[in-house]
Amino acid sequence: MELINSHTGQQATVLVVDDSAMVRFLIQRTLVSIGIATFSASDGIAAVELLNARRFDAVVTDLEMPRLRGEDLIDRIRRHDCAEIRDLPIIVVSSLDDQVTKNRLRFLGANVVLPKPLDIEKLIENARNYIVAC
Repeated sequence: MELINSHTGQQATVLVVDDSAMVRFLIQRTLVSIGIATFSASDGIAAVELLNARRFDAVVTDLEMPRLRGEDLIDRIRRHDCAEIRDLPIIVVSSLDDQVTKNRLRFLGANVVLPKPLDIEKLIENARNYIVAC
């Protein structure tokens, strides 16, 4: 069963960005299980390339990655010329779980910050909420 974006009428698609193949697989498998199509990138540079190439309904990203860190990816998304990219919901999944980091990420424009180890139910809840709302 596909999760449909209520605004586009298309299957919801999420970009998963994490340098750990195992974490990307876990997040993708979880999202696919609720009907969300996924694409993945192993770092922020690859994510920016994908964001410029196709449409997504949300981004799930880690923070600590090579080439372009998650904070910088969030900043690039929020400053993008295209409103469709600039306004994407961003869910951060990170082992950096202190309040200062959460506050900084929200200031940068992250919609949700989920700690690692990942609570699968929280990921599902937030993915559904933000994709339906986009």
